[in-house]
Amino acid sequence: MANWSTDDIPRQSGRLAVIAGSPGVAMIAPRARDLAVAARLWDISETLTKVRRPSTQTEHLS
Repeated sequence: MANWSTDDIPRQSGRLAVIAGSPGVAMIAPRARDLAVAARLWDISETLTKVRRPSTQTEHLS
């Protein structure tokens, strides 16, 4: 992994970071792939923002 700091990011609105180099395999923790946790996060987000996520195609089939 390259060592970089915010000084390496161009000074512009949003300060988008560009990371260069060869792609690699991402190690994603099992909890990050937990669908029950994801559903709970959506529910909490909808409650806090009062914005509902769009319906999915499968929800229309039932």
